[in-house]
Amino acid sequence: MIHRDMEKFELYHVKKQILEGYRDASQGKYLKSSGDFIKDFQELENKEKNGW
Repeated sequence: MIHRDMEKFELYHVKKQILEGYRDASQGKYLKSSGDFIKDFQELENKEKNGW
């Protein structure tokens, strides 16, 4: 029973994250990758801090 409950809990969070990703994309909150992970991550942090 605990195992089943944990699976439900994990699936709920995965579903929630997927829906948040779609919502962000529909609001234009995405970045085109430059191929440089560190640079992209810094740009993402900057946009989250200063607004999209």
